[in-house]
Amino acid sequence: TSPFIIKNRRPEVTVSADNLFFSPDGDNKQDSIAIAQNTTDEENWTGTISDDKDRIIKSVTWPGKAAGEFVWDGTDNDGNKVPDGDYRYFLATTDIAGNQASAAVTPIKLQTVKPELSLSVGGSAFSPKAGSAKATMELRPVLKLNSDTDIKDWKLQINPVAGGNARNISGSGKVPETLLWDGKTDGGRVAPEGDYQAVLTVNYKSGQTPTAQSPKFVLDITPPSATAFADPVLFSPNGDSLKDAVTITQELSKEAQWKATISFANPPTAGADPVVRNYSWTGTAPKTLSWDGMNAQGIVVPDGRYLYQLEAVDAAGNAGKSAPTEIRIDNRATPIAIKADKRWFSPVIDAKNRQTITPSVVLTEGIESWQMEIRSAANAVARTFKGTNNPPASLEWDGKTDAGAMAPDGDYTANFTVSYLKGNRPTVKTDVFTMDTKAPEITLTAPDLIFAPDPDSQKQVVKVKQVSSTEELWEGSIQSPDGKVIKSWFWKGQAQDFAWDGRDENGNLQKDGVFMYPVWATEKAGNTTRLELK
Repeated sequence: TSPFIIKNRRPEVTVSADNLFFSPDGDNKQDSIAIAQNTTDEENWTGTISDDKDRIIKSVTWPGKAAGEFVWDGTDNDGNKVPDGDYRYFLATTDIAGNQASAAVTPIKLQTVKPELSLSVGGSAFSPKAGSAKATMELRPVLKLNSDTDIKDWKLQINPVAGGNARNISGSGKVPETLLWDGKTDGGRVAPEGDYQAVLTVNYKSGQTPTAQSPKFVLDITPPSATAFADPVLFSPNGDSLKDAVTITQELSKEAQWKATISFANPPTAGADPVVRNYSWTGTAPKTLSWDGMNAQGIVVPDGRYLYQLEAVDAAGNAGKSAPTEIRIDNRATPIAIKADKRWFSPVIDAKNRQTITPSVVLTEGIESWQMEIRSAANAVARTFKGTNNPPASLEWDGKTDAGAMAPDGDYTANFTVSYLKGNRPTVKTDVFTMDTKAPEITLTAPDLIFAPDPDSQKQVVKVKQVSSTEELWEGSIQSPDGKVIKSWFWKGQAQDFAWDGRDENGNLQKDGVFMYPVWATEKAGNTTRLELK
């Protein structure tokens, strides 16, 4: 017979790999997979790489013992890169006695396409404090490959945009669909206010480490702030162009939206909506706001106290309000009157002869000031009286100017104005009155004061020549030596010349003696002139 071999020892083989994931993408991170193999010495060993359809794409043969390590770089027998997917390494032999041995490493995961990774946020800002509606920031990772099988570990870093690191959150295996940051640092304290950004890094078992940054977001625990003040606080929207509106000046922090309300301080009806006007601004609110006292329907609201208040909720959920600003509306009428007690007056007659002016005010509440001006017919101011609060019951004008000099004679009016805090400014004036300090004027002349009223006398009458100012009435009389009036004359306008024949009103001739002729006039202001001839 021919010689033959008896072999009782079977071939032995073991293969293993520390990591079944690799990514031959040239980034020098797990670009190949190393398979450790230990075999007995046989005629040869054949190692093959096959895809998930059992198609052999690469094979290697070793005579004797297989190499202690087989490194696959993700290429086929022609050196071409194979597609991403699951692969199987199979090492086998058949000895000369027909004994077989094999071992496999599977599945080998080849992944060159970078895993998609993004990180979104649940809002632009949050406020990590008690009672906040947005106490945490929600971070939402999005991964197409997200399983314990694919991912080794991950790490979320939350960093201030200005630099540094605030918080680190990490885990292994699958990344949670939502990650919450409570605003605290790794040390357990609330992080400083400011802009932040999160960075998520995922370490895949294939060696790939995609990174995603979140949009910037704000940690903000400061509520919106606002102040407002009204000028004037009290106004009267009655169409007189005096304090018909209130101007509200406001200083506000920059927020996405501010709202403001004007409300009854004390609603007239229980349970009724106290708000009479609403305002809303998106973006920048105006620095000043004018309110004309009307509600949203264009109707002037009732008299009373109102409150203006601003409020806002910022992007972080912080709510803030301004202190209420009081506004008062008073549309009550403010009638006034004034009266001068003399149509004519002359302040030079005596100290008591003054013009008395009586002001009258119906609404005494809320008077800021009052003023009375004595004005001439040419509207020039001769004298000013003024004060605050309620005016006096009466005022007296002594005919003097504000400088202390006597005002010129002429026609005058007293103009009275009351200024109310709410803006009303009624003005009235008296009827015209006349100041006259000039007394009537007259001159008397007679050629002869001695006469004899008989037929033989060459001087039967005494002739009196009179030159006077024009007055309402001039009165003259002849008085006997004992002071009795025996003859009288009256002239309207100017005093006229006359001749006296020595007789009384009844035509009786008077006895010889010394007679006196007085003439006088009193004008409307009370100035009197009297002149005597004897």
